Amino acid sequence: GYVYRGEAVPGLAGVYVYADYCSGEIWGLSRTGGTWTNTLLLAAGFHVSSFGEDSHGDLYIVDHDGAVHKMVAAAAPA
Repeated sequence: GYVYRGEAVPGLAGVYVYADYCSGEIWGLSRTGGTWTNTLLLAAGFHVSSFGEDSHGDLYIVDHDGAVHKMVAAAAPA
């Protein structure tokens, strides 16, 4: 995983983002004071095989089939 330092998802600033290959779940690990918290960010629906980061600190998720997905903030419900 990576510590998120991008601008596409401001709420993830400083959060360690990682995934479970088998479940496809993407998690965020953050620390507030002396307490660590794991938060489920997304059930991707595919096997996450890797992450990448661009020069702006935004994250990309690679699935087992080779597709690359940019991590972006979810749209607010209408």
